[in-house]
Amino acid sequence: KIGNEKSLLSLAPGPFETEDADRLAALTAAAKKLKPEGWAVVHLNMAKHDNLLKFFDVKIADQPILLVLKQKGGNFKYFAPKGTEYTEASLVSFAGDYDAGKLKPKLKSSKLAADWDSKPVKELTGENFDEVTLDPSRAVFVKFYAPWCGACKSMAADWDELGEKYDSKNDLMIA
Repeated sequence: KIGNEKSLLSLAPGPFETEDADRLAALTAAAKKLKPEGWAVVHLNMAKHDNLLKFFDVKIADQPILLVLKQKGGNFKYFAPKGTEYTEASLVSFAGDYDAGKLKPKLKSSKLAADWDSKPVKELTGENFDEVTLDPSRAVFVKFYAPWCGACKSMAADWDELGEKYDSKNDLMIA
């Protein structure tokens, strides 16, 4: 576990050097402001912790990177736009955007098709999963599968049949 429930992370290709003194000062100042709000502010030297490159799904060439890591309920990553300046104000603002629900997590998921709901079995991705499954007006019966799984493939025809059977019901969705 890296830190608190919500951590503001700075990922850099190496340790802070003299030219990074401003970035270190900004992180230190932001940490002092954010700690009372339950934040942990952490700088990670990715040269020393290259195993984390895969976890964060980043490359050395992409750095420095600023992100929020939410650990409660799963590891969700919210990346700051590329080129975000390391100033106390921008770091605190980025954390505030997370607290205000303005940031979207980076998900490893397929893109949502425009016709995701045109067939009896609806297609869910990371983009629409919460919106569809948390809708209180209907129950959603979801099949989680892996496209390479033989047992999942063999179940497809039965799932399609189930979708067709309940397609006209407004209070039930098969996905």
